[in-house]
Amino acid sequence: MEMLGVKVLMALGIGVVLTVVGLVVVYPLWKTLVGGVEVLRAWAEGVELRVTLADGGQRAE
Repeated sequence: MEMLGVKVLMALGIGVVLTVVGLVVVYPLWKTLVGGVEVLRAWAEGVELRVTLADGGQRAE
């Protein structure tokens, strides 16, 4: 019966560690990657807008 308590405590400890690692490492990394994608998308739309203006306002399809 004592081993069950040790296993439960180990499982809880591992869960806490994984949660902390997720919040401290994975979440900021994910937000950074999503932000980078948004920057690239905005840059691409800006380039497309400049090309459209250079063509006299006609958007190439």
